[in-house]
Amino acid sequence: MLDFYVERRDFGRGGGFISPDTKQLYVNIPKSASTFVSSWLFSSGWTAVTVEDQGINWNTVDEVIIIMRDPLDRWVSGISQYIKGNILGSDTPKNFITKYTELTENLIKDNLDIFDDHVWPQHSFFENVLPNAKRKYVYICPKFEKNLKKELNLVWPIPNIVDYNKSENDKDLRDLKIFFKKRLEKNNNLHNAVKNIYKRDYEIINNNCIV
Repeated sequence: MLDFYVERRDFGRGGGFISPDTKQLYVNIPKSASTFVSSWLFSSGWTAVTVEDQGINWNTVDEVIIIMRDPLDRWVSGISQYIKGNILGSDTPKNFITKYTELTENLIKDNLDIFDDHVWPQHSFFENVLPNAKRKYVYICPKFEKNLKKELNLVWPIPNIVDYNKSENDKDLRDLKIFFKKRLEKNNNLHNAVKNIYKRDYEIINNNCIV
């Protein structure tokens, strides 16, 4: 499935960070704490790579690190990012929300996971990356930072220079996220459609994630 999504946009296959001993590869998944994790890994001596990079012996990588986020929460954040970055232009979230109709929602519902990489299924980023390597899945939860530090032996406490990239600091994104979260709460059809489109992500989270 990754090939289908990659062909829709110039997106590096298996982009992420490799550990200093080259035994672990973290695969970047947009809207799954990727900015924060990448910044923390860099501060811990990891190196930015993509799986297509030359000069690295990929046979030494025996574990792929996957950070996974609740698919509903990620979709709200992802579609908000897409609307702001690709639809609004010089317009405002208020105008978008005011003009939002059932037709708008139907168009969104028919393209839930293919607008851009912010809403692509999480599994599409890693399932075909080093398929013979072990997987370690870490779920974004209240214990996320401690779990990640333990599993990857990262520097602690987290350095002040690490970028948390909190969307709450962006009013436009915050307003859009509030709006789409309410749409999921009010419209069971939309809510169920989002859950269904990310069925594979939920299976991986429920069966494999460290929480």
